[in-house]
Amino acid sequence: MTGSARVEPARSARYELLDPLRGLAILAVMLLHFCERGRHSGDSVIHGTLWPVIQHGYLGVQLFFVISGYCITAAVYSAMKRSHSFRYFMTRRLRRIFPPYWASMLLVIVLGLATIAVLKTPTETVFPLSPFDWLCNVFLVQGPLHAKDANLVYWSLSIEIQFYLVMSLSLLWSGKLVEVWLFAVSAAFLAVDHLTTWPLWGTVIVYWSEFLCGIIVYYWLTGRMAWRWTPAVLLGFVVLDIALQAPQYQVMMQPNGRVIQPVKLIFCLGCMLAMLGLRRYDDAICARRSVKLLAWFGLISYSLYLCHVPVGTRVFNLADRVTGLGGLKWLPCAIAAMVVSTAFGWVFFRVFEKPWLNPSASTASAPAKTLQERIAT
Repeated sequence: MTGSARVEPARSARYELLDPLRGLAILAVMLLHFCERGRHSGDSVIHGTLWPVIQHGYLGVQLFFVISGYCITAAVYSAMKRSHSFRYFMTRRLRRIFPPYWASMLLVIVLGLATIAVLKTPTETVFPLSPFDWLCNVFLVQGPLHAKDANLVYWSLSIEIQFYLVMSLSLLWSGKLVEVWLFAVSAAFLAVDHLTTWPLWGTVIVYWSEFLCGIIVYYWLTGRMAWRWTPAVLLGFVVLDIALQAPQYQVMMQPNGRVIQPVKLIFCLGCMLAMLGLRRYDDAICARRSVKLLAWFGLISYSLYLCHVPVGTRVFNLADRVTGLGGLKWLPCAIAAMVVSTAFGWVFFRVFEKPWLNPSASTASAPAKTLQERIAT
């Protein structure tokens, strides 16, 4: 690369607002899962006003993907400073994901067995998975192999692992060709997605443009790129992906009430623009008490994501057994599920997640680091 082509100097990748955004994302997902019980309650306020908004809480997953695009790109560039960068990167990613994930699988099994014993629920209802499904879940490959999820949120973790692997491959060239690798992968994935009829659901190919939105933010804000036009090229892939899905716009909403994929991509573009626009106000925004609360939820967001469905479901099962969930009885139950799941998620974080965070993230003499910094280091 010529000196005139390189953007200098690179700016800090630190962006504290990403932690509150994680908190916002996990709260949106939890509200969706816990308020689904009330969507058919018949109450005009809930059904006509709140549910049309809450039902799109799944977009919190798209926000997670955008944030992951930013943080994992930062982790790739951080790994370049190390010897054996590929092994360093993947080791830290896998130790960050799998130990808490396996602990959550054990939680799913234990709570499932308790449901069978206490509520006399048929085993095949609680555990509708084959041995092949369980094996795929253990290694988080159920997405591309089209196996059932042991926990309905696990599908996105399978996508994340695939994203990590794709990004890690750029390190095989000592990190010198990261942008070239991103261009090549983006073009290849776009071609496979739109020019083939292969069953791609459950693969990172379908969600690649969502991660690209976060990657674009990283390059734009840090300036750490070989060519000034790198963000524009990556943005071009995202826009092209949206344009190629134009025939889907005839029906904006799927039968399950969720928006179609290109609309999700447009949402991710909105997240990208918001992250770019809010960067200059990062310190002022994160100083607010309400934002600090969101940052706390962001801190434990992975644990909450893993645990809230199995724990919250048991709260609903218990309430249904004791008082029933007719009318608006589901509403206090949903609030209780949020509180119990949050408390459980905090304990789960302390016991099963925190010990596996990057060791360099917390030392007695170092200042506290944001979650994104612990992921990136």
